[in-house]
Amino acid sequence: MNRAHTAVAMICLGLSLAGCSSTADGPGEVTEVTVYLTPPANATVDVRDFENEWADLARDSRGIVSAYEKALWVTERHNEALRLINLEPIPARIQAKTILQELLRHDPTISKSRFVIARILFLEAAYWFRAVDHWGYYMTWMIEKGFAPETPDHTLTKAELTEVLEKVRPKIAEGNRFVKQSAEAALRHFSRYRGQRPDDDQIVDYVWKLNLYLQNYRKSLQWLEYLLASWEQRDISAKDPARIEYEQIRADLERYLAEVEIEGSRAAGDPLPWRAKERSLLSGEGTQGGVSSPNR
Repeated sequence: MNRAHTAVAMICLGLSLAGCSSTADGPGEVTEVTVYLTPPANATVDVRDFENEWADLARDSRGIVSAYEKALWVTERHNEALRLINLEPIPARIQAKTILQELLRHDPTISKSRFVIARILFLEAAYWFRAVDHWGYYMTWMIEKGFAPETPDHTLTKAELTEVLEKVRPKIAEGNRFVKQSAEAALRHFSRYRGQRPDDDQIVDYVWKLNLYLQNYRKSLQWLEYLLASWEQRDISAKDPARIEYEQIRADLERYLAEVEIEGSRAAGDPLPWRAKERSLLSGEGTQGGVSSPNR
């Protein structure tokens, strides 16, 4: 598959994540493209007063903090972080992260708090992944079609197209930087969490997606195969919507990697090959397959 073919395939497949709606004329036509590259929504609210401060906790003669008082200190902060990230309609994610970071700074072994901060970072990475996907779709649309989706009656001149692309490419680069920053931090926390809780497989659904966001496609495929194998063992129905979607993504990843093996490495800016309008789970958390994550 050459670059032009890949770009055309992306246009045909890239509807949902690009914020587009299809028309009766087929999946290659769109009526709207929503593009954005702004930080995810974040509320700033009053944080509850804590009864216990770290410096004031009782200590023994060796300076070791009382286990009972430490448990109280951890619990009230962990619960407040959960409250903040579950606020409706907009979570106070930055304040929640600050509280969780303080917890882990004083005690890196608190697995439940590490899981929550990893989940917050995952959602940030997923948000930026969608944003970059919007811009990548928008750029490729104009290259292939010769006009912007919002102005279909105006054919872009070569100079106009060059000008637009010069504005779009920095946005994609910026978005990719945010994806890398959030996804790598999330993977570090999930990795440490798995070391603490090797019995907890719910992180697998997060990890395969994070590796995909980072374009670690072979590693992503390995984690996805692990997840699907566990579903097979648990008799998750082959008709489960999540399983159907993930099986197709696995097939697309295998096909893409086989093409790379044959053709050699592609440029980092090449379009992703598995965008499809029905794939709502790719950039979100939780599945119908039983690995959705409860509040911890």
